[in-house]
Amino acid sequence: MRVHDGRQWLHLDEEIGRGGEGTVLAVAGQPHLAAKIYSTAPDEERCQKLRCMVTLFEQAPELADNCTWPERLISDETGRLRGFLMQRLADQHPVHELYNPEQRKQTYPRATWESLARAAQSCAHIFASLHQHGVVVGDVNERNVLVAGDGTLRLVDCDSFQIQFGDTTYLTGVGVVDYTPPELQGADFRGALRTANHDAFGLAVLLFKLLFMGRHPFSGGASGDMGAAIATCAYDYPELTQRLKHLVPIGSVPGSVRAMFDLAFADEGVDGGRPTAVEWAQQLEEMAADLQPCGTEPMHRVPTSLSRCPWCLIEATLHYAYFLHEDGEHYVSSWAPRMDEVFAQRLAMAQVPSPPEPSSLHNPDCLSFAMQMARRVANADPPPHQPSWHVQGVGGLAVVGGSAMLTFQDLRHALTLATVGVLVWTLGKIWDRLHRQPWLRRIAIIESLHRRVLVGADHWQAMAHQRRNLDRQLLEAFAQFCEQHEAIVRYRLVELERLAHDNLDETVRPQLEQAFLEDASLPAAITVERLRSLLIRGMVTAADVDRTRLAGLPGMTRAAIDELVGWRQSLEIQLGGRRKPKPRPEQYAAIDHNCLVMQEEIEGKLQAVVGEREAVSEQSFDILEQLHAEYVHDTESLAVRAEQLWLQLRGPSAV
Repeated sequence: MRVHDGRQWLHLDEEIGRGGEGTVLAVAGQPHLAAKIYSTAPDEERCQKLRCMVTLFEQAPELADNCTWPERLISDETGRLRGFLMQRLADQHPVHELYNPEQRKQTYPRATWESLARAAQSCAHIFASLHQHGVVVGDVNERNVLVAGDGTLRLVDCDSFQIQFGDTTYLTGVGVVDYTPPELQGADFRGALRTANHDAFGLAVLLFKLLFMGRHPFSGGASGDMGAAIATCAYDYPELTQRLKHLVPIGSVPGSVRAMFDLAFADEGVDGGRPTAVEWAQQLEEMAADLQPCGTEPMHRVPTSLSRCPWCLIEATLHYAYFLHEDGEHYVSSWAPRMDEVFAQRLAMAQVPSPPEPSSLHNPDCLSFAMQMARRVANADPPPHQPSWHVQGVGGLAVVGGSAMLTFQDLRHALTLATVGVLVWTLGKIWDRLHRQPWLRRIAIIESLHRRVLVGADHWQAMAHQRRNLDRQLLEAFAQFCEQHEAIVRYRLVELERLAHDNLDETVRPQLEQAFLEDASLPAAITVERLRSLLIRGMVTAADVDRTRLAGLPGMTRAAIDELVGWRQSLEIQLGGRRKPKPRPEQYAAIDHNCLVMQEEIEGKLQAVVGEREAVSEQSFDILEQLHAEYVHDTESLAVRAEQLWLQLRGPSAV
């Protein structure tokens, strides 16, 4: 493709990447540049925004230091604007390959927690620089953040940023729920004016995921509805770490950083009180500078304020390593809690609509009128039939006349007249009844429709109640499976402890409790400083020597821990205790495999429940929609027929 950048004609080369709006292509002869070409020609507003961004770049070239900022516009041979030139990135990976433990071990095997803290600091610095120039990212999400091989970060898709240029603001128009602040949850992004404080929420989420191994600060609760959790400021990660021991403890970061996260995710931040990008950059720089290598594992980085290495503690209890070991001699599990898989199922479950509440029945607009007319018709008398009344009147007069003739002693004529009168009156009565029958049948139809309308409403509500109960049963089953999946973490911990925990032989515990470390002949690795550290932490006798308690203690290397535990085990044997053989790697692997099988089985059940709920939900809405359509049809029929019959009953033709 041949394009012009306002200076010269350019030839575009191979495709580098492709997105929803367009394609990124290499520029022949200029390896440091790349061109973004829109799939369809941008509208005038987008063109004007790009022109403003190029003007901003000319005023502040540093904007392109950390972003793929538009530097020059490019047009096709007809002069129509088709895209822009930007800096070409090389050796870049999505940021999730840095903060996700398993992907990090593959892409960045030498990365430490300090590397993550430095990346977080770099990210905050980029946001601070953009905000300084009146630019708001708006659509904050990990897909727009790339990491170079040296750990430096870059933001891409800069043409979606919100730009303030003069008196004109060019909005973002898009957003991701997971990074959207509470005050914008559910808002129409196309008309939402973003602020630096809105960015501060998305930035805090991104920084949190960098520091806490890809975990989102909001779990979404049992339903997995992240948007609802954010909208209610349900920041539950600190509480989750109390139950899920595989998570990085919130106390691993300095108190000042914890306080900033608390403020960023709390209600107070909505009104502009969230930590700014500048404040984050300063605080993260201090945190990164404070991180020191762990004495047990050089790849671990620990704040000086902590008395134990959290990474060693997790490895000692769960046999799961967030970071690769330098020596690689010890068994390190590749098993993971697979919480992301459960979260995906929870999210899918949350997106399935529940059947409506029975009380949410939507009555037709004509219901009140139809019921009123039905009651009027049912309580009204049929229209009078005057001819039959006349006949009955004549018959009645004849009977009266016959009775009067009895006073004249004319019995024969009196009986004749009275008999004729009775017959005429009876004929009139029969005629009147025959006339009333069609009206009575119409009223019966009205009453039947009236009952059908009442029954239809009851039937809809009963069916809604039944379908809600079925939906509730599926939700309860789903929650139980989630709990079972979560329980696998605890089950694995118990199994590992049963296999490898350095339990004392209780028969020799009393003797071990009398063997004081201060008086014992300890291994050479336990120096005076290390012994003092043990005594300060309450490990006074041989009975207190436990590998889990020793893991992560400052100054205690893995070799020193092995020697001290070996010393205690030798003492146990000397006292007559019995020792079980050291677990083999395949025994650990068998536990991990068993846990993985259980996880996959439960995940299959979760997926099945989601599928069943989707089917039940669709079926429920179809059934309720059909019942409601019948209910509306019966109501409309009742309204029309009752009104027609009422008008006939009360109209002139009924007289």
